[in-house]
Amino acid sequence: MNRMNLSAAIYGGLLAVLLGGAWLKYTAEPALELDGKVILLQGTEDELERLTWLAEKKDQAVMVKKTDAAGDYWEVTYTKWTEKKAPKVEPPPTEQPAPSTTEAPAGPSPAAPADPAAPADPAAPAAATPAAEPTPEPEPEPEYEESVQVYKAGEEAGKLIKSLSPMLAIRKLSSLDAEKMETTGLDKPVEFLEITRKGKTIKLEVGGEVYGTRDRYVRDTSTQEIFLVDDELLRPLKYARTRLPDRTLWSIAPQDITKVAITGKTATVEVVQKNAQDAEKAAWVRADKPDEADEQLKTWMDKALKLKSTSYASTEDSFDGLELKFSMLLTDKKGKTETFEVHAKPDGSGDWWGKSEHTRGWVKLLKGPTSSLHEDVANIAAD
Repeated sequence: MNRMNLSAAIYGGLLAVLLGGAWLKYTAEPALELDGKVILLQGTEDELERLTWLAEKKDQAVMVKKTDAAGDYWEVTYTKWTEKKAPKVEPPPTEQPAPSTTEAPAGPSPAAPADPAAPADPAAPAAATPAAEPTPEPEPEPEYEESVQVYKAGEEAGKLIKSLSPMLAIRKLSSLDAEKMETTGLDKPVEFLEITRKGKTIKLEVGGEVYGTRDRYVRDTSTQEIFLVDDELLRPLKYARTRLPDRTLWSIAPQDITKVAITGKTATVEVVQKNAQDAEKAAWVRADKPDEADEQLKTWMDKALKLKSTSYASTEDSFDGLELKFSMLLTDKKGKTETFEVHAKPDGSGDWWGKSEHTRGWVKLLKGPTSSLHEDVANIAAD
């Protein structure tokens, strides 16, 4: 190989190395911004499989990643325990002896009190030994009532997963003596967080708050390391009953809905949305009369698309005797469809319930707005 070819080969090799390095840097994951924090647990969002929050004798939230025909979602099983109140027992009435109406018989005068310095009379009977105090009965263990809700988690779950991937702490603490451990609440923890990634579960004990802040003491049971964690990281699971449920009733955004088939008791009407991407010009019209404005239809659709769920069904709820009141078949611009159904008792009493492919189960609806929509379906879909 001559000198020119050798130089070309060397420079060509260097160029290949530099290009390879540039490509790796371009495609590499961006560096994690710690902002002075420390990593408590490593892991990515796609590796997370399960989260469990337990507050002893209070509640538990188990969040599990699931997949069905409608896509990926997080399902929460929330269990609440409420201590049963012991029945109040009224003490039996105490019988008072009736006062005596007869005069006491005449007899010798009562004896004078004995002289404590006088020797005891050996012939006198021995004084009675006082009865021992009865041993108190042990307090019975409290009994608890259990209530369970299973629901689909909403956007808050996505934020939570992101905040735990990886899980950051404000700082790591050095070893603490027994006295300091007591002040952290980690000597007898009653709250716990379990995080499962790729089949491996890490259990964290959650202690009390740092004085003057909402930061919480947390101990990794696998390493016994103690950290300070921002309380906001834990609150979505701690208050899972109110923070995690998905309140939306379908997955299609209002501006992406192209048509809706509204079905009442006996008839169906198809309506379409014009100028959906322009909030000021958007309008709902009947499919068979696309050029005619229909204010009543617009008002009905505006109210319907603002519906939200108030809660998911629990084990105490009953669905016996419900009937279908009306339904909506929504279609988006890509042809995807979702069906939302509204159910209630035949006379409209009690709770109003809805369900769709998106909710994955029964959700409770506000009675006023939902019953109003049902009443107006007659004028919309020729009910």
